[in-house]
Amino acid sequence: MNLQQELKMQHGFLSIKRVKLPPEFPLPDYDEKGCTLKLLNRAFAGETLCFTDTNVTCHGAAANFGLRDGLPSVPGGFGHFISHGRGAGFPPGERVKCSPEIGEKMFLNQPQKVMDGFDAIRVKPYEQGDETDTVTALVTPDQLAALIHIFCFRKTSYDNVIAPMVSGCASVFRIPFGELQREESRAVIGNIDVFSRPHFAANTYFFTVSGKDFATMLEDVDNSVLAASIWSGVHSRL
Repeated sequence: MNLQQELKMQHGFLSIKRVKLPPEFPLPDYDEKGCTLKLLNRAFAGETLCFTDTNVTCHGAAANFGLRDGLPSVPGGFGHFISHGRGAGFPPGERVKCSPEIGEKMFLNQPQKVMDGFDAIRVKPYEQGDETDTVTALVTPDQLAALIHIFCFRKTSYDNVIAPMVSGCASVFRIPFGELQREESRAVIGNIDVFSRPHFAANTYFFTVSGKDFATMLEDVDNSVLAASIWSGVHSRL
């Protein structure tokens, strides 16, 4: 069966790959301001995107995409920005973490050097046979449940999926890229970040897996829970 059709997904899957740009590559200039992650809406609509640390559109994107290591560059300091702020002249604190120290430690504890020598990230609609590092979908809770079932079809452990409290873009890029460094990569539920959620449809989350795992998922669709009679109770309300 066709996975996208069976899950009645409004958007298809995205193919995400780290690449090395040739010299003099005509890098796109994205003129939208604010959150860079919202540009993925253009990829879901069919556009191919290419990101480097010079053409992302918000302060934290280069670090959160994994294009640059170290703390994001934010006026007043990243630790203050992600916690209680630092007074007049600086962005208001996001209050995601209880203190600047905790905020900085959280970020530096995320996977580092995830670009593996590449300098850009290509994002495009997934096509069968794509060579891709990761595959991402934007899905409803019922669709998410189905994808988790299929992803875990061959797994022996129970903790194969994580939902990290990180920025929306880190949950799609840095963290899944970090999972590629593991012997057995986990799936990542993304867009928990309340600051990125307004840029995408209500009641949706990102679900990202390695390209290798996605290929296995496509092989398993016909034999997975989607072939069980109990699936009809969920399928009917998609």
